[in-house]
Amino acid sequence: MANKTVYPEWVLAQKKKGQTVKKVGNNYYLYKHSSKRVPGKKNPVPNDTFLGVITPDGIEYGTKTKVDTRSITVREYGFSYAVQKACPDSWKTIQGKNHEEKLRTIIKSRSKNTYLNDDSKPIKSPQELRVQLGALVGSLQRHFVDAYDLKMDDLQLLDTIYLVQMDGKAFISNINDVQQEILDKLQIKLEVQ
Repeated sequence: MANKTVYPEWVLAQKKKGQTVKKVGNNYYLYKHSSKRVPGKKNPVPNDTFLGVITPDGIEYGTKTKVDTRSITVREYGFSYAVQKACPDSWKTIQGKNHEEKLRTIIKSRSKNTYLNDDSKPIKSPQELRVQLGALVGSLQRHFVDAYDLKMDDLQLLDTIYLVQMDGKAFISNINDVQQEILDKLQIKLEVQ
């Protein structure tokens, strides 16, 4: 014989015909109860729709918003943005007029999911730029150490800061304390472009 759950009076007072109550942990949830016949099944299959949480004060009706996840993009932002914005002028001068292309190539090599992939400017490969990537990264790192006392590995800690775009809106994910210290050292405030 199955054990039947006994509900408190204040829970049962909220339940109406065609509704069911389910207890999970110490919480009581209210559902609209229905069932439907499914070909090949002997009995009807229950189909319960969540309505809300039952509290001693009444029902807290829940609202579920459906989001089309095809409209959501998540890209690495913190590392890419910081390297672009804080790139020392001394390095730019040494690299010459195509310093921006070289910088984007370095960023792409260190961040496969960079937000720069969505940019209209294509990111060139080291071969197209006729540079050795290792030497280029080493040179940039020396300039970051001289200017900010930060290595590329320190900057790489920013690569878990994401740019999230959804339904035409964009926002930046959470920034932890270590990441904020690095951004402060670089004197950068992350902003959505």
